[in-house]
Amino acid sequence: MRKLSLLLCLLSVLPFAAHARARTDAIQSPAEIPIAAKAAQVNLAAQLAAQSRGWVVENRKGNSFEAVYAQEGRRSFSAHIGVTSSAKAVTIKYVSSEGLDYDEADGTISANYNKWMNFLERDIPTFVDWIVAAQ
Repeated sequence: MRKLSLLLCLLSVLPFAAHARARTDAIQSPAEIPIAAKAAQVNLAAQLAAQSRGWVVENRKGNSFEAVYAQEGRRSFSAHIGVTSSAKAVTIKYVSSEGLDYDEADGTISANYNKWMNFLERDIPTFVDWIVAAQ
């Protein structure tokens, strides 16, 4: 009876463990801007959204910049993205990473990377709203 209980317990946890290490295709799609804004406002919003999520913004040039998200410690990793913006959209492209199991051949990466990209794509229009309303 104990063995059966242990087996059932392990089987119920297994799907969650597999999901935690899931690898998916790296997101590289544009975030659309639903309101009228200037390209400079959208670029500023993208930078502020990235910084609010812990990304370090660097190499600012016109309406583009690069950002790095890194963690040191027991499980060290880093992600490097390139961001280009216009008045209508923000495009986030994968540049490089360490510790996120990126496979160039099939374009897959740790699910955490895509979670971070989804956060940015969701946050940027909100920051655009705030910047446009403040000006």
